[in-house]
Amino acid sequence: MIFNTKTLLLTLVFSSLLTFTKAQYYGPNWPGSNNLVFNIGVGNNKLITLKTLKNFVNLPVKFKVTTVNDSVEIIKSKIYVDTILNQTYLIKVNRKIQKNMPGRETKVYIKETKKIFTELFEGGIINGVITDSCWLFKIISGKISAYSPIANLKLQTYYLNAFQVADGPIQKFDPKELEKAIADNPKAKKAFDKKNYYKAINVYNGLE
Repeated sequence: MIFNTKTLLLTLVFSSLLTFTKAQYYGPNWPGSNNLVFNIGVGNNKLITLKTLKNFVNLPVKFKVTTVNDSVEIIKSKIYVDTILNQTYLIKVNRKIQKNMPGRETKVYIKETKKIFTELFEGGIINGVITDSCWLFKIISGKISAYSPIANLKLQTYYLNAFQVADGPIQKFDPKELEKAIADNPKAKKAFDKKNYYKAINVYNGLE
C-alpha cells in the first residue's frame, strides 16, 4: 500500500511537471520567442521589415519628439506600423481623458515629425533618422553604423534594417554590401560568415 501511494504521488508530480513544461514551450515560430535575452529574430531568421516588425520584441520607449509644427512632446510608446500607409507611428496618450473615450489616444505618424530621439538610462541618446516610411534609430555607431526601426541598443542581427559606411549614404541592409565593407577584417568576416552581422559590425568597429 505504501509502495502504491508513493508510485501514485510520483506519477502525479511527473504529470504536473510535464504539463508545466508543455505550457512553457514556445516553438521557433512563436513571435514572442525573439526576446531581448536571446536576441533572436523571427522564426524564419529574416531581417526586420515594416511588414514583420510586429513579430519582434518592441517595448514602449520614452521618445522626445519635435513635430513639423516645432512643438516638442514626450511620448512613451512602442513603434506601430500602419500597413496600409506603410508608415510607422507612435501612440500619444492623454491621461486626462478616461480610457475608451475619444481623444485619449492619438497617432503620431513619422510624416508629422522632424526630429526624434530617446535618452538612455546609462547616458547618451539614440537618434532617429526621418525616412519616408519609418524612423531609423542608430543602434551601432562607428566606422560602420547600423540602424533599426526599433530604438534599443540591446538588439541583434535580425533587428538591423539599414547601415552606413563612414559618412556615406544610409542604405538598405544588404549582407552582400556589408561583406564588401568588412572584407579587409578577417575577424569581422568570421562573424559575418556565421550570419552574425551585428557582431561583424561591432568587431569591425573595434567594439568586440
